[in-house]
Parts: sequence; structure tokens; C-alpha cells
Amino acid sequence: MILMIMGLITVILATALIAVYVMTSLRLQSENEERLNRTEELYITNGELQFDDTVSEETQKDGQLTFNRISPGLGVYFNMLVDKDGQLVMIDSTVELSQKQYEKAAGLAWKAQDGGTVELAGREWQYSVAPAVASLITDQKQQINQQNPTYQIRFLDITDSKNVLTSLSRTLLIVGVILLLFFFFLTVFFSNYAVKPIANAWKKQQQFITDASHELKTPLSIIRTNTEVLYANKTDKIEDQIKWVNYISKGTKRMEQLVNSLLYQARVDTVDPELTFIDVEIDTLLHDVLASYEYRLSVKNISLETAFVPAIIKSEPVLLKKLIEILLDNAVKYTDKNGEVSLTLSYEKTGATITIKNSGEGITAEHLPKLFDRFYRVDESRHSENSYGLGLSIAKGIIEQLRGDILVESQPGAYTLFTIKLPKKI
Repeated sequence: MILMIMGLITVILATALIAVYVMTSLRLQSENEERLNRTEELYITNGELQFDDTVSEETQKDGQLTFNRISPGLGVYFNMLVDKDGQLVMIDSTVELSQKQYEKAAGLAWKAQDGGTVELAGREWQYSVAPAVASLITDQKQQINQQNPTYQIRFLDITDSKNVLTSLSRTLLIVGVILLLFFFFLTVFFSNYAVKPIANAWKKQQQFITDASHELKTPLSIIRTNTEVLYANKTDKIEDQIKWVNYISKGTKRMEQLVNSLLYQARVDTVDPELTFIDVEIDTLLHDVLASYEYRLSVKNISLETAFVPAIIKSEPVLLKKLIEILLDNAVKYTDKNGEVSLTLSYEKTGATITIKNSGEGITAEHLPKLFDRFYRVDESRHSENSYGLGLSIAKGIIEQLRGDILVESQPGAYTLFTIKLPKKI
């Protein structure tokens, strides 16, 4: 997942950064081309330069006319007029270069008239060669016209443009690396966050299969062992083998209870979209559940305290009854003889609250966070009480389907208290 996401991000990021670089490069290239190919007409009459109101300074040297002027917005450049043999006729420059440098530039450009770049005075210049559009009239009445053609060579300083592109490419590379690292750590974080529930579910599923296999192994072992005893004594009467038959019966019942618990656990693990929530009188439902526990309470001489108020909420009655039975069954099972169990129901605007409290050994703090895990037992001695560690896990699944919440607190050696909160409306 990380490689796939990072690959996609890299492609998108690289495309965006390359697009920025290419667009900037094309813009600078277009500007340079526009400056380089600008058409000018120069008129020099009686030693006076006339050119678009620019400031100029004119000199005459060895029959060659040289003048300097400032043309705002055209960058750093210089022009040359050469004759058909490539000999300098005029130099129009905004920079100060030596005569040899001008002659070198003219020679290089005349050899490669298709255009290109040259290194001159530590700078990079782009040039173009084209027929001149110029009229040159001096005091000697000399004219350069179509019978005596000239060519204009324009040199434009593109050093700064190249530096801008170099700096831009370096900046984009650094930004790209930083963004890739940022997106990498962000992807790793969110990928782990997204995969964590799946990994936990897979781990719990593996643990569930392992624990279920272990729990099924015990009754199956009892059945198999006692069956082998029966096979070893085929001639004995059933009355003589009743002890082994009883063991097989107990093992079968134990396995049946476990399988039923596993099936119920599987059902509550999946939220049923067809659950029907109706108005349920919680106080009436609690009375019905308590009626089936009177005998068990009397056998252990457990005193029962109840405090109910009338309460009607939207809920699923079958699941709610199962939830109360699980918690009440635990309360009776783990309450010592002559102990106490209390069951209360309160009602507020937001919903109903049910509490089930029993006296007894209680549960230490380190066990409370794992109490609703599958097959978890605080004390393995409870295994003999037909406890599989699935009841509270099933209760947790039921309360989630009922859109409620369940809390537990305990004081070792004193009590254990389960609190169920159910919303008034779904």
C-alpha cells in the first residue's frame, strides 16, 4: 500500500514540478526570443543618432561607427552591422566590451549564422543573424542600402536567465525531496492507522480459533477417553458402565454449550441490519429475567436487592434480555454463599441506566481492561464452573448492537459492578 501510494504521489509531484520548470523555461525563452528578434530601424544623419528617444553616445573610429545607448526593457544586449563579408560596419552596444571581443563575437556568429550561444567576457550570449533593416547616412553621404547589403547580428545576455533556471531546478529538487519525505511519513502513518484495525481483527480471529480449538479439545478428550473405556469392556452391562456414560454425557453437554456460545458470539460480532427496535418496558423485562434466577439465588442463600423505576426505550428485547442474563448469571456465579446481589434501573432524558452489583472476591485492576476479550478468564479455576470466557465478550457485542455502552468497576475482596447505559432513542 505504501509503495503504491508513494509511487502515485511521486508521479504527480514530479509532473507538477517538471511542469513548473518547463513553463518557466518556455516563458524565459519566449521573452529572450522576443528581445532577440525585435526589428529596429536605425537612422544616423549628419553624425546625429535618432532612435526611439533613447539616450546615446556616438564615436567614430577607423571608419567604423560605434555608439552606446540605453533601451529600457530589452535586457543586456548589443547589435552589430556587418557587410556581406562579415566585416564590422557598426556597433550598437549597451555594454562596454573591447574591440577584440566585438570582433570575436562577430566572427563566431558569422560562421554559424543559424543562431546559437557563445561565451564572451564571462557571460553567455544568445545571438541571431538577419538582414539589416537600416539606413546609414554619414557626412560623406555614404549609404548602406540594397545594393550594398548589411546584416544585423544581435547578442542578448542570457546568463541571468540560465541562472534563474538553474536556481529554480535546484529549488524544485529540494522542495520535491522534502515533499516526498513528508508524504512518505504521512503515508506510513495513515497506512498503519488504516491497517491497524484489520491487523487487530486478524490477530483476534487467529486467537479466537486457537482458543476455541483448545476449549473444544477438553470435552472431546473426555468423550474419546470414556468411549475407549466402554469399548474395552464390551461384555459389561450398561449399569456397570454408567459412570463412564455419565462422563460422556457431561462432556457432550459441555461441548454443546461451548458450540452454542461460539455460534452466538459469531452472530453478535456482525451487526445485524435487520434488527427491529421497538418500545421496551425495561422494568418489566428485568422482573421477567429475575424470575428465572430465584432458585439459584436461594440455593446459595444470596440476598437480592432491586430498585426499578418505570422506563421505556427503543431497543431489541431479545438481545437486551440476553445481555441482562449474561451479567446476572456472572453475578450469581461469582457471589459467595450468603452474599449480596443488587439490580437497579434508573431513567433520564437521555436513556436508561442498569447496574448489576455483586459481592465477592472482585477483580484486580490489571484484569479489567481484558475482561471483555474472548476466552479471557481472571482465574482458571472458574473453568470448573463451566465458564468459557465468552459471556462478557458476547455482552460487549450485544451492547454495541444496541448502540449503548457497558462499564465495569471492581474492588478486590468487596464487589464487582457492571453499568449498562442504553439510549432512549436509536
